Amino acid sequence: MKTLCKLILPAFIVAAPAASADPVADFYRDQTVTILVSADAGGGFDIYARALQPYLSSHLPGKPTVIVKNMPGAGGIVAMNHLYNAAPKDGTVVGIVHNTVPFSPLLKKRNTRFDARAFHWVASLDRLPYLCVSWHGSKVKTFDDVLKHELVVGSTGAGSGMTTFPLLLNRMFGAKFKVVSGYKGGNNIYLAMERGEVEGRCSLTYPTLAKVHPEWLAQKKINIFAVLSTERDPDWPQALKEASFVYDRAKTDEQKAIFDLAFAGAEMDRPMPMPPGTPAERVRAVAGAIAAAAKDPAMLADFEKRGLDLKYTPGEKVAALIARIYATPPEIVDKAIDMMKAPKR
Repeated sequence: MKTLCKLILPAFIVAAPAASADPVADFYRDQTVTILVSADAGGGFDIYARALQPYLSSHLPGKPTVIVKNMPGAGGIVAMNHLYNAAPKDGTVVGIVHNTVPFSPLLKKRNTRFDARAFHWVASLDRLPYLCVSWHGSKVKTFDDVLKHELVVGSTGAGSGMTTFPLLLNRMFGAKFKVVSGYKGGNNIYLAMERGEVEGRCSLTYPTLAKVHPEWLAQKKINIFAVLSTERDPDWPQALKEASFVYDRAKTDEQKAIFDLAFAGAEMDRPMPMPPGTPAERVRAVAGAIAAAAKDPAMLADFEKRGLDLKYTPGEKVAALIARIYATPPEIVDKAIDMMKAPKR
């Protein structure tokens, strides 16, 4: 009997550490975590996702494999619908999505099948104003020019700011944007600009432009003629400071309230949702890993080397912003919808 006790006791001692192991680390160990990007490969969203990819892996408990999957379509609506309705709810999927798409249901965009307030928002990676740009051969060099001359701009679909912003500016100020929809992603629109199919684009950001087409800026192949944001930033590049700050053109409280709604996404560029129903401890783990990565000197150096902006915002602030925008008075929402609605074909 004494011999049996001696044999059994060490077994309990060995087994004890397993009982105190981290269940989150145990879950993620040997798992594959997917960053689902709501845009095509090679564009700004994809570049950010792939830059974050190794650091999310190294900072998550259990150090899982992290992959990037692209799901473009309808200005981000396709990816958001998938995250809400079809993606695993076990903590193995996190999105990087268009910053306008969380407000698509509020604005009654077609084919939206999600409630943005129900997601677990874990971070956003930047805060950047939207831009409108024109090709160097266009008659439109300034915002005043687009009040006089037609500018054909490309778009991915009705859910994107590439469509809604030009329409809003047309109806609020009498601008003459003509939107051509149906492009798969931003890179396809850039190619269309080079081929002369379209003359410009709205709802892009300066760091992405500088990363994807630095030669356009260096060779002055495009004109940055409008900045769409609710507030200025003294750290903006000179080209943005010289462009028209469209918010200043709002003359009434109603116009300003519509801009507050329309441009809200500039406060949370590249927001990151996890599907509703994801276990809270795994949401906290992913949010904590992103927060740690945002302070990691290696990632900061990597982002700087890639020419990427990083202005991390915690998920709770993203969620609070979304809740605030969804509390916009219905009459303002209805007016904004009317001004950003694509005409029926």
